[in-house]
Amino acid sequence: MSSNHCDRGAFPALGPLTYLHLSEDGVRAALSGEFGRERVWFHATDEASARSAALQGLVPSCWRRGDCCCVFGHDERVDNRRGRWLLEIRSAALPGQLKAWWVPPDAIRGAWYGGRFIAAAELRREAVAVAEPDGSCECDLASLTAEQVALWRASLS
Repeated sequence: MSSNHCDRGAFPALGPLTYLHLSEDGVRAALSGEFGRERVWFHATDEASARSAALQGLVPSCWRRGDCCCVFGHDERVDNRRGRWLLEIRSAALPGQLKAWWVPPDAIRGAWYGGRFIAAAELRREAVAVAEPDGSCECDLASLTAEQVALWRASLS
């Protein structure tokens, strides 16, 4: 275990902070604690989002006024014959489906589609950037979320 992943969007070993009932101080304490190991995991999406993720990483939908406060994923590469793209990610991530607060673009290794692996560099060639999140999450962790948005933006350079 290490404790240097908080600036890379990872949740600490304690769990998915955005879904735990902790005060802001409790979340900050957890972010200075232990983190899980890096692992390969998978995120199901569509082609446009896979290409954008290779360019910009992944952020939770609440950063864009949606209702999910983390990035979801799978520990195993699941069958994707139903036209879904599976991003292959290498980052510190929790076991189970609630993987990370956000994912930096350099953690995206590529995507699987139709049994073929497409490297991140190839995905980026036809990527279109999506609108940046405004960081206006309305939960009790709004100020911490704004800090995480700033860290995500810094990961883009």
